[in-house]
This record gives sequence, C-alpha cells and structure tokens, in this order.
Amino acid sequence: MELIDEVLAERRWSARQVSIEACGNPHQISRMRAGQVPSSERLRALCEVLGLEFYVGRRRELPGVTLDVSRLGFA
Repeated sequence: MELIDEVLAERRWSARQVSIEACGNPHQISRMRAGQVPSSERLRALCEVLGLEFYVGRRRELPGVTLDVSRLGFA
C-alpha cells in the first residue's frame, strides 16, 4: 500500500477517483488499506491507471535494482 499511496500523493490523485477509474468501485483502495486482497484483475487495473508495472512470475534479477515487494503491502 505504501507504493500506491506514494503515487497517489505524488500525483495528487484521490484514492476514490483512481478506484472508480480502475475498477468501477469507489472503495477498492480503501478496502485494500483495510486488508482485503483484490483479485489479480483489479490489481492489474489499478497498476495500469497508476502507471505501475504489474508482473507475476519468477523473481527478476535486474542489475543495480533491488525490488522491495513488501512495499506493495501483499508480501
């Protein structure tokens, strides 16, 4: 959730509006903050709207880059 909240703050977007645009549900991000895990399709849609990469697969090794999946709040 930290990463999502960072992007929302950087762009000065409301969680409600992004939730509506991505999922058609104004409460999607607030439900995630409350601990509800969204479907992969809803998470993909949120990532698309927020400009984040949605990736499912083996952990990738990128030179000089450390991936901190715990920042997503689902690790």
